[in-house]
Amino acid sequence: MMNFTSLASFAAHLESAAIAQAMQVQSGLDRVAEHIKKTAKGKLGEYQDAVEHFDEWAPLADATVQHHVQVIVDGEAASDAGPNTPLLLTGEMRDSIGKEVHPGEAIIGSTADEAVYQELGTDKIPPRPFLGPAAVESEDVIREEIGAACVGGLLGRGMSPGTQLTRRIVQ
Repeated sequence: MMNFTSLASFAAHLESAAIAQAMQVQSGLDRVAEHIKKTAKGKLGEYQDAVEHFDEWAPLADATVQHHVQVIVDGEAASDAGPNTPLLLTGEMRDSIGKEVHPGEAIIGSTADEAVYQELGTDKIPPRPFLGPAAVESEDVIREEIGAACVGGLLGRGMSPGTQLTRRIVQ
């Protein structure tokens, strides 16, 4: 049990606890964002089934497969790309997927312009979403990581040893 000698020392403790809580949640957000980023990258190159309100991926058009063959023959394809590996041909879109973590939020996305067209589709390209489904499929990880981070912050993890909260069972 902690004893405080003044309201100021109690206020200082609460401020430290709030900072520790924010740091724990931020760390949890970073882990979640990394997981979603890796999941999204893993979707490229393989046809995806429907996930919640995201439709399954349509097969590549024959002309697209033939274009992929030519890119492979020309030696411009990613080492793990084949003629029927959707959204993976050069690996540029996969490599463009990244994350940004800011206080209280995480952003996972792609810097490639064509990622928007693939995610949402156009009048000529069927949607092949990979970011949205990656987030939906990560729901359990999000709950576990953010929940653990919140509990860790409440228990004082991340606070300096002198201010670590202790638990006492009152009978």
